[in-house]
Amino acid sequence: MIISANISVSISCDNEQNENLNQVDVDDNLTSDSELGPENVLCTNCGTRVKKTALILHENFCLRNNIKCPQGCGKIFLRTVPSTHWHCDKCTPESLFFGEGANSKKLHDDNFHKEYVCFDEEIGDTDEEVKFPNLIQYAFHRATDCAGLLHECRFCHLILPRGKNTPDAMLSNLSSHEYLCGTRTMECDKCKKIIRLRDMGAHLRLHDLDRLRRPKPIKCSNSSCCRILKVQNGNVIDNSLGLKLCEVCYGPTYNPVYDPSLIKLKSRLERRYIIQLTKGCGNSWCKNKDCKSSGLSEILRKDDLKMVDIIKYVKQNLLNLITILPGYDKNLIKTDDDFNDLNTFWFCVDLSMTKKKLVADLIFEEGEYDYEWISKAVSEINLEESISENQMSAINSVRNWLNENGVRKDEISSS
Repeated sequence: MIISANISVSISCDNEQNENLNQVDVDDNLTSDSELGPENVLCTNCGTRVKKTALILHENFCLRNNIKCPQGCGKIFLRTVPSTHWHCDKCTPESLFFGEGANSKKLHDDNFHKEYVCFDEEIGDTDEEVKFPNLIQYAFHRATDCAGLLHECRFCHLILPRGKNTPDAMLSNLSSHEYLCGTRTMECDKCKKIIRLRDMGAHLRLHDLDRLRRPKPIKCSNSSCCRILKVQNGNVIDNSLGLKLCEVCYGPTYNPVYDPSLIKLKSRLERRYIIQLTKGCGNSWCKNKDCKSSGLSEILRKDDLKMVDIIKYVKQNLLNLITILPGYDKNLIKTDDDFNDLNTFWFCVDLSMTKKKLVADLIFEEGEYDYEWISKAVSEINLEESISENQMSAINSVRNWLNENGVRKDEISSS
């Protein structure tokens, strides 16, 4: 009784398993030895994974009842291959198209062996039809280069048929309609020239290449000033004896006396710094770190400060940063900050330049542009009215100028 019960259960399970083998692919059931595990094996006939203890009972049933498709698709069927199972005799043997039922056979024939005609295409000036051997090629044609394909024109923004492709249109990567529609003209916003719409993209790219080739502006060496030095024929117009100061910042230091050794120039700069540190410029809005009126000078915060300390600070910490002046000692340049501040001045400026400096500092903190380009932007734009109305509008005006004329840091590295 125990043996018969075991046999009955095994046969019932095998029957239920083999009834569902009509759509099973042998290759899909083949697994590696690591996936089988120590207790399972593969049936040599149907490729099903079974337990080792039930292999004999499974093979007894499987070899008598299961049969593979003789045409090589790998399907397993119960006893006989059903009449609904088909293989396409029109396809190549390597393709191995097969399926079950008349509906799938009809669907296969419609997709791969039925000829389709595109009525939106014509060959030359004749009425000959453009035919495609199957639905795949016909669908690809209708979705890509068919003359009747609806698309939105990039110029007139109307949804119209593409039109028949022409060599000129294909070279321009435009549809036939866009090639004709793009012959209309408009004025370029940057150079005011009349350009065809289809050529406007290439024309704007030329403007962009010109922008990238522009040299970096040369800013006034006064850290509080944002003016840009004039350049003529590739040479900087420097009227400050090599100090690279703008005319406004160098004006109080100018003297027509002949001074080839620059000793007198150094004395005038020293006197100007001492006046700033002792008397100040008298403006409460001053942001100069070496001016008494700003309250930002660290040297003036020391107790028991004497005039000799101020003179020593001016000579060693300010004038010694100017490499063209006599007495320059590179051994006094000890920190990275001193090295970065070489040939830099700290002179007071007017209120208008102070506001421009604040706007330039805010944009520079974004890290997108060099400070020279930002200085040129604030110098080119009239920020007086914008700053008085709203500071954000002034910042946006500078950003717009930089987007059209400035060169970003990432563009410099990529080029």
